[in-house]
Amino acid sequence: MKRNYFIFISFLMALALILVACTNKVDKSDESVWTNEAEDEVVAEQLNESEEIGNDLTFDGEVFIEGVLKVDASTMRIEAASNLLPGTKVKVDKYMEPFRNRLVMGMLTNDDTEVKEDGTIIVEMERPSEFQNGKYIEITLEVTSQSQVNEISEVYGENGENLTGAHIYQSESFDGEVSKKVFVPIYVLLDGNEIEVEFSTPERAEKPVDYGETELWFDYELTNDHRFYYVRGKMNLIEGAEIQGGYFSSPAAVTPQFTYMNKTKVQPDGTFLLRIQYSSKRPEGYIQIMSGPNMTHELKKAMKDVYGENYENISGELVEEGDNGSKRIYMELYPEPPEIEVPEETNLTSDEEEIKVAMPDDVLFDYDSHELKLDSTSTLDDIVTILNGLESSTIIHIDGHTDSQGDADYNIDLSERRAQSVKEYLSENGDIGHLNITINGYGETRPIESNDDESGRKKNRRVEIIINPKN
Repeated sequence: MKRNYFIFISFLMALALILVACTNKVDKSDESVWTNEAEDEVVAEQLNESEEIGNDLTFDGEVFIEGVLKVDASTMRIEAASNLLPGTKVKVDKYMEPFRNRLVMGMLTNDDTEVKEDGTIIVEMERPSEFQNGKYIEITLEVTSQSQVNEISEVYGENGENLTGAHIYQSESFDGEVSKKVFVPIYVLLDGNEIEVEFSTPERAEKPVDYGETELWFDYELTNDHRFYYVRGKMNLIEGAEIQGGYFSSPAAVTPQFTYMNKTKVQPDGTFLLRIQYSSKRPEGYIQIMSGPNMTHELKKAMKDVYGENYENISGELVEEGDNGSKRIYMELYPEPPEIEVPEETNLTSDEEEIKVAMPDDVLFDYDSHELKLDSTSTLDDIVTILNGLESSTIIHIDGHTDSQGDADYNIDLSERRAQSVKEYLSENGDIGHLNITINGYGETRPIESNDDESGRKKNRRVEIIINPKN
């Protein structure tokens, strides 16, 4: 009898444990369901109140984003205002070499964020290593409807079709389906100092009336500074078409001065900005610009439908036909030749009236020395000839620079001593008393290339003669 009683009690206890476990499971499931419902209610409430988002801006499909990128010694921070809906997911990416190969940075990090309730977008990122100093990087903010929760996606449209404004670009899926996205590129030149870069909604021109037609044309304006030639152009090519360009030292040159072609994409209004890097203006220097069927276009299927598999449908003065019946867009631009003639081993660049003549350190000095090499005199004698012919009171800066190897203070001192050595030679061997000359030693603080490899470090080790400096 007792044995039966204990069996019965054990059975009741086991049953109770099972019921408790089931109850806990149901409770957790109910909690999960409740949480999702609560989140949906919050999103719905935000959407209902989204007529006024951040600074009393109304979201009506015309996307607005503007703000600032702040860079300090260890971090990069984006602070932006927008009229995007609260909770909108924003994809954040970083690229090095943005005007050339556009290589992804920080693949193991996730900087993505969401739009806050007041419409602001805040992004905190680690600053790239010092080896990126002297180079541009690109940071992009991207919003696609497909990555949003249903309630937000319905407002933007399944494929972003409800989004309008100057920040809106078209993209193409693997199967050729076209959708719209919000895209904001931000470019910054890292130099080791604190930097602030403002960005805003770009102004768009009217789209060409013959946009997407097969007879192609090209208008442009060409300018330059010490780093790039800038081709600001307009075409009737389809949005997202890739354009490449390079600066060649002469018609005999096989590759551009920086080996690789620079790249850009046609904007939604048919305009584009192609930054072409160069190291030195040459008397016979010229620019090649091209676009062809095998480049990385954003709307590949759409372009093939219009232009043909091998661009065989295109025509116009800037169209060049290949041996196999394929065609490409090709043109040559001829900038103004250099203002002065400089020695072959030096590099000449200009920015309006400011002219820089950069002399590599190994032409002038031995390693870790400020004493001029004997065979540097021919180069410096050519510089003397240039300076002798300048107008009275012309301002001249002689600036010394190093790479980032070694102690920073030592590099400042070495660069100043090297600049002083150059000035002394020029003064002793030329008639330059009529010029207003200043020397500066900047050490590693003003790189023109990355210090992460010897090629970049070699370009950073230099003495510059600057004629008519801007500051």
